[in-house]
Amino acid sequence: GDAIVHGFEVALQRKRPLILFAASGGARMQEGILSLMQLPRTTVGVDRLKEAGLPYIVVLTNPTTGGVTASYAMLGDVH
Repeated sequence: GDAIVHGFEVALQRKRPLILFAASGGARMQEGILSLMQLPRTTVGVDRLKEAGLPYIVVLTNPTTGGVTASYAMLGDVH
């Protein structure tokens, strides 16, 4: 979650589009609630990028499943 959020922050600071390569099989149950709490943070990053009028491009790889598809992976301007 931190790396994704940092990517959004850097794109905003530099006023550049963000191109994200999504590759995740989802959070493991052993990781618990902490991993699930990262998903809303990434969605806020997407919203901030869109408010700034910057493109958000997502490259979906295999696998891309679970919470990633429920949050930032499917919110791109281009997939």
